[in-house]
Amino acid sequence: MVYSHRTLLVLGTLAIAGSLSCSSTRPGAGRTSFQALAQAYREAHDAKDVDAILSLVEMGDGPIGALNRRESRKALEYNLQWSIKRISRKRLGRKDWERWEHATLKPLGLMEIEWVPENETVRHSASSYCFGRREGVYYIVVPGPGEVEEGLRNLSQGTGWLKESSPEIKQRALIALAKWRNDQIDGEPILFLALLSQPVKSPPVLCLNLFDEGLDVLGFGIEERWHDANGVSQSCFEEYPVFAHRQQSDFIPFHFVPVQIRQSGQRKDAQQWDEYLKGDGLGTGDPLSTEDWRKTLPAAWVSIPEPNGLSSRVYIYDRAGQKSEPVELICRFRPSGPSSGKP
Repeated sequence: MVYSHRTLLVLGTLAIAGSLSCSSTRPGAGRTSFQALAQAYREAHDAKDVDAILSLVEMGDGPIGALNRRESRKALEYNLQWSIKRISRKRLGRKDWERWEHATLKPLGLMEIEWVPENETVRHSASSYCFGRREGVYYIVVPGPGEVEEGLRNLSQGTGWLKESSPEIKQRALIALAKWRNDQIDGEPILFLALLSQPVKSPPVLCLNLFDEGLDVLGFGIEERWHDANGVSQSCFEEYPVFAHRQQSDFIPFHFVPVQIRQSGQRKDAQQWDEYLKGDGLGTGDPLSTEDWRKTLPAAWVSIPEPNGLSSRVYIYDRAGQKSEPVELICRFRPSGPSSGKP
């Protein structure tokens, strides 16, 4: 639930500004009604003043505030391409209450903004944004820290998105929950799960479920060990900075990284990955969309674990070089054709 909420709530919540009196000594003075909030939003939006709108969002404090501020700016800048046709107020439905249970402020209702269509062939579109009130002043509300805590708590109890989570996953979730509840940002990331899978009619993917308060995970590392024909222990260690040009939009993301199955001793192309890390040839310094990101990744090689044969362990690392504890790679598919070979 945490994953879907972040995208839906942030993209659909960030367009309500408050009127700021030039003579006011307190931010938000005069924005004491829904009408004032709606009018202020319209004025700031028409002026294309992203910072004015941002100043009226109740971001929250600590790590969640930093993430909300970053995601809000992206969504607000995107919304400025549209023109407003109408703003109206609506009551919260039952599903809305569930979605906004952990908002930065107690939600009072929904502001629906109807946008002017691009042309006559496009139906009128509308967006609903939740708002709340603090000390008599109306604000936009966004996801609060309680949403992250609920996700970690559910994971630690085996009642969340990983309902069949192992004792090891539950223990790692308890550690993450303790880190989230303290009063500091803990930079060291935690990897809950590494799963090798192959969706229908799609290339293999490495699914990584992790926790990162620092929001700066850079990539994953893989440790593979096996014995050769003579019984001699062999190993292969590689790191792939797959998130160099992706920006994390959640504290508990579930990443699906395209990978290649190692079948005949393939190795990481260090030069390609060095160029990728620098951004050579990507043509932009901005974070890539999911589709573009998948297209730009060089080959990341992963071997299929084999019981009593090949052991594969995965960890994640951030831009400061901090690493998570490695976890055993779980495999949920067997490719057709040749069996996987030792690295």
